[in-house]
Amino acid sequence: MAVGPHRPPEHTSGPGGSGPVTPLGIERTQGVVPLVRGFGPSILINGVAPYFIYFVLHHQFQVAELPALVATSIPPLLDALVGIVRWRRIDFLAGFVLFTIALAVGLVALGGDPRRPQRSASG
Repeated sequence: MAVGPHRPPEHTSGPGGSGPVTPLGIERTQGVVPLVRGFGPSILINGVAPYFIYFVLHHQFQVAELPALVATSIPPLLDALVGIVRWRRIDFLAGFVLFTIALAVGLVALGGDPRRPQRSASG
């Protein structure tokens, strides 16, 4: 394999070189610690914080479901806005959480219970 002056050498997975090619300097992360460092803040902001906000507002302060659900959308919304401003993209988890919160808010606004599926009139 020829290596030019401006092109770094590439690593291969085995002696035959038939495996996936990884550019020099980019190593595959293994273990739980790099995974937690990568996804931990997103899980805290988009998962734990909305659950905690809903639990505290609805169960401790007896706030109605609709305002409590709307309040849960604040951390993922801020995370999505920061992602859009900094990286010109939205985090998948933030987008998914915002979608499910919007769906729950819509169902509660229509008079349903967000935790229980509606039963049909014929059943």
